[in-house]
Amino acid sequence: MRRRVTVVTAGHLSTCPRMLKAADALVDAGYDVRVVSTTTGGWMSRADTELRRRARWRSTVVDYGRPSALPTWLWSGVRFKALSHVARSTGGRVLPRAAFGRVHAELVRAIEEEPVDFLYGGTSGAIAATAEAGRRLRVPFAVDFEDFH
Repeated sequence: MRRRVTVVTAGHLSTCPRMLKAADALVDAGYDVRVVSTTTGGWMSRADTELRRRARWRSTVVDYGRPSALPTWLWSGVRFKALSHVARSTGGRVLPRAAFGRVHAELVRAIEEEPVDFLYGGTSGAIAATAEAGRRLRVPFAVDFEDFH
């Protein structure tokens, strides 16, 4: 049985070439790869669709675009603003994990949808989601800190 790896980004596939290169390299190395990403609509969503059509890996997309996923757009925005306020008002002493990215909870759920042996996350919004999902699933994970600025 091939080892299963999930690559996670909090951005559009078309704006995350490093994560696409990682997914392709893992496929080339013989892994069963799934990529979890987000979409908000527009040209990037169209480009993402074309990338997924040509990909040798599977994908799961978290949609939080205003026109295409209004309930998720509304709820994630309210939640993110409230948790960011908690983090600011406590001087960072209380920093809810979900304050790291607008769709943190949705990314964690998407990661957990399928069994996985290893998680690899990149982009600043996906780092905390990858770590949380790895801890909850009790699987090893790695994060790409190049975007952690």
